[in-house]
Amino acid sequence: MRCGNQARRGAIALLLPFTLLLAVVFYLYSIPETTIRAPFSSSDQPIPNGNPFAFVFYATNAGYACGALLLIKQLSSLSPGISTVLMVPPTFLPRNLVPFQRFNTTIVKLKPPPLAGGGDAYYWSALLKLRAFQLQEQLPDLKRIIVMDSDQIIRKPLHHLFHLPEVEVAAPVAYWLENTEYTTSALMVISLSKRLSKEVTTALTTIRSKEYDMDLVNRLFYPSRMLVLPGSYCTLNSHWESSELPDWMQNKTKGLQGLWEEESQVIHFSAGGKPWNVNMRRMNRLREQGKVDGMFVKMVEDWREEADKTCVLGWQGRAPLRSR
Repeated sequence: MRCGNQARRGAIALLLPFTLLLAVVFYLYSIPETTIRAPFSSSDQPIPNGNPFAFVFYATNAGYACGALLLIKQLSSLSPGISTVLMVPPTFLPRNLVPFQRFNTTIVKLKPPPLAGGGDAYYWSALLKLRAFQLQEQLPDLKRIIVMDSDQIIRKPLHHLFHLPEVEVAAPVAYWLENTEYTTSALMVISLSKRLSKEVTTALTTIRSKEYDMDLVNRLFYPSRMLVLPGSYCTLNSHWESSELPDWMQNKTKGLQGLWEEESQVIHFSAGGKPWNVNMRRMNRLREQGKVDGMFVKMVEDWREEADKTCVLGWQGRAPLRSR
């Protein structure tokens, strides 16, 4: 009898570790993916070594910085766990960068490339975006980045774009142009490399007259070296101004509401002005007169309300933008 009890106790002792192992495996597989992702680094270097992905933004004034901050805030819930980078000129006012500490954003100070002779100064800030091709020099562990303009609203998670097929650049089709064989640089997925950095650097030193960021990117990469993304990744807000639906929309029976709620991945402020310096009196007058869809104005109102809560004073662009 004693021997039988000892045998049973021995069998239980052998089975117990195996049972515990099964329980641990079952627990790990039952945890949602979002709970086991690594959080943002709290160290002085927000991008930890070995992190291959990042969302990248640029700013040359307080308005663009505020726009970038709001997008980073959106991404912290829509695509959590991905590092963020903000490129600014060396003379950028430090106080405009303070709110980015909340999201552990890496600040990289770079000089915007010079405009070509006779170039429009309006596009000077956009050329800073092209410095993103050289980010491996400052952040060597980065392999793939998503570069975005600040005057946009993110409607859906974007981290799936990091896992696109191997291609040097991916960008949405510029569907609003007559020449639809053209892409926009408002969102670009870039696979970083030394060769690519050198090529873009050379192109920037020989940039053509009246050639800007979008033109240069298309000249270098379209079509053979680029993956063209759907127009939903750069939906123009002008659809809510004109009430015309884009050709790429899959279910037009749902109208502008469906475009907002279901089909747009990213919305670009192209009509009415940038949200940080738009004429709100004019916008409200258009809404009162029934000349625009209500969402056309509400997008800007919501943006400005969030800016008041999140950004530093002076985000409207009236405060000094550069240190002296």
